[in-house]
Amino acid sequence: MVKALAEILGHVSIAADVRLASVSCVSPLAFHHVVAAVLLFGGTAVWGVSEVVFAARRTGTGGDADRSHIPLFATAFACVGLAMAVSPLGPSLPGGARWPLITGLVIFAVAVAYRIWAIRTLGRFFVFNVDVQADQQVVDTGPYALTRHPSYLGLIGALLGLGLALDNWPSLVLAFVPPAVGFVHRIHVEEGVLATELGQPYRDYMARTKRLIPGVW
Repeated sequence: MVKALAEILGHVSIAADVRLASVSCVSPLAFHHVVAAVLLFGGTAVWGVSEVVFAARRTGTGGDADRSHIPLFATAFACVGLAMAVSPLGPSLPGGARWPLITGLVIFAVAVAYRIWAIRTLGRFFVFNVDVQADQQVVDTGPYALTRHPSYLGLIGALLGLGLALDNWPSLVLAFVPPAVGFVHRIHVEEGVLATELGQPYRDYMARTKRLIPGVW
């Protein structure tokens, strides 16, 4: 009887190990599906390169030649790279492999489009570093009528989408949380400069709008 019980427990243990492996070690869809890989990794690469090129072209030269955006963006992209590296290793998100990829890519695409809209609305006043131009005015049209920092909302949303598309809890946290904390800090720094340089018009704008999420914060 003891031998039979040991065999039963052994079979149960093996079955449990197999189920655990199937739940926690399944690679995200983008790692074994060509179209998914092109959409996720190709889209991320194109976005990353475009941000770097645009940053090189649209960096202000006034003030104290602030370059704090360089480590900020470098950290954000490093977190994305690390999130991709650990994606096949950790526990997958619940509910199957397709919904995280599809939902994440949709969020990513919408967020990038929203960031582009914000940049185009701000026009020549948009720069990557903390810099206020001599003739700069408060822009409160387009997405800036909704929140004060729609370009950062687009960035943070894009990172959330990428983390979700990687279908992995550690990847989601890595891609989203550290960069989001950095960008939120950057928002506070920028608002101090803008309130000082643009004066009462910007303070009035601050009083009637939220930073990132309409009606919330």
